[in-house]
Amino acid sequence: MRTEEHIIAELKELCIQDGYLNAVAHFCLETGYIYYTEKIGSDEVSERYSRKNLIDTEIKTILGFAIKKGINTQKITPARVQSYIDKTEELLRELHDSMCLTIRDELFGSLPSEGIPVKTSDEFPNSFFREVIFYCGMSAHNFQFHEFAIEKYQNDNNWLEKTCGLSIQNCVSICKAISDRVLENINSTLSDKIKSSKALIDGNFLINLFKFNVSDIAKQSKLEKNTVQSFMKLFSVDDTKRNNSFNELHDFNMIQAKPIIQISSDEYLSFDSTSLYQAIYESPFYWMMKDKGYRDIAVENRGRFTEEFVFNKLSQIFGSKNVYKNIDIYSSPSNRLGEIDILVQYSDRIFIVQTKSKGLTLEAQKCNDNTLRTDFKKAVQDAYDQGLICAKALLRKRWSPKSVQYAKV
Repeated sequence: MRTEEHIIAELKELCIQDGYLNAVAHFCLETGYIYYTEKIGSDEVSERYSRKNLIDTEIKTILGFAIKKGINTQKITPARVQSYIDKTEELLRELHDSMCLTIRDELFGSLPSEGIPVKTSDEFPNSFFREVIFYCGMSAHNFQFHEFAIEKYQNDNNWLEKTCGLSIQNCVSICKAISDRVLENINSTLSDKIKSSKALIDGNFLINLFKFNVSDIAKQSKLEKNTVQSFMKLFSVDDTKRNNSFNELHDFNMIQAKPIIQISSDEYLSFDSTSLYQAIYESPFYWMMKDKGYRDIAVENRGRFTEEFVFNKLSQIFGSKNVYKNIDIYSSPSNRLGEIDILVQYSDRIFIVQTKSKGLTLEAQKCNDNTLRTDFKKAVQDAYDQGLICAKALLRKRWSPKSVQYAKV
């Protein structure tokens, strides 16, 4: 079997061929939409499930490779589109198989006669985590990304309006307008025959399904045209941006931050609304971190959002009178053991939540061993250790909700 490097090299060469964006459009159409006539049911949903369908990270990968030599929307024949589709599926299957083979070899080598040895967590190779990270599922649905984005950045709106020319609500409204516009294109263009046969049409038929212009989005979102243009500058790539830093699977891919493709002065392509909503949820924080004067405020607001989000959700489940936040735990009036971010009292049980807003860095996603362990420690292990100290303190002493309310045990 070929190495991952050889497979990726061939995949990159395929993705820069004339008209390859039609193949990207095909994969997005097959993966992101469900065909139905009068009503949608389990049969229609299950029909769309296939192991052949690409996942989000695979689509972002081929789109990221496709713009490395400029944005090519040349018209090509249906046969050529199909050849791109078939070859892409073949290479991506081979890529996953190659990863799995590497994991097997690094985990077990040549298997001993007595069977597969038991491995501890410290013995898992980096290749194991690379596969898990790349082939993980989406962290949220598109409607969750846009709902949470408004909550996440509501305290940063002044900075967004002053620095970027629009609010987080504007971003969400524009994203919804783009998503609705693309869906209208698909519904109005695809005939019943095409829906059933998946026929390919000459020219850029597939690409055109995902095309829109600024004027249409301004009208649909009921926002000023210059506000929409500000959004496009933030979330789109044009022919001058070649994604030069993206050469391996876990390199920074510009498409993650800017999922819209600009194809002319006023025309754009949006292949995946979920990726766009995710960019709206994630990208503004990184813009703020570049502003040294605002960086600390951005970090504080991010932590506040995480804590408030968990507190509000648990209050809806257990009732607000049973949920507390920012609880200091003392072993004596002068000895503070720790802090519980969120505490839930339910019947004779206590639930402790330590909120963290730490994600994997790019180096960790590449599975640099030290960085991966450091990120895990900051995001998970530290929170667990803090919670454990507080939990043991609660178990050692008798307490009451009143004592928790007054921040002492």
